[in-house]
Amino acid sequence: MRLVWTLPIAAVAVVAGCQSPGNAPGEALEDGMALGKRVYYGQCIRCHVPEPIANYTADEWRDIVADMAPEAKLTPAQEAAVLRYVLAERAAL
Repeated sequence: MRLVWTLPIAAVAVVAGCQSPGNAPGEALEDGMALGKRVYYGQCIRCHVPEPIANYTADEWRDIVADMAPEAKLTPAQEAAVLRYVLAERAAL
């Protein structure tokens, strides 16, 4: 009986989390960290070599991402994901 109640709740949670405002098509199901890494190493290299994450502080990365997001035409979700990715990588150093 417990399984009957858990499955519909889980299905609703999955469906509700699939689309977030600001997500472009194809980003809805992608994990935020994976999206950030993909955008950082995919979209950013269209104009320049990706900067080594260790070269900048967390505050510098906030400014860099904010400055570069409009140039790269990132969606708000992509910008947030890139920032989340670089800050997590920076913290892990």
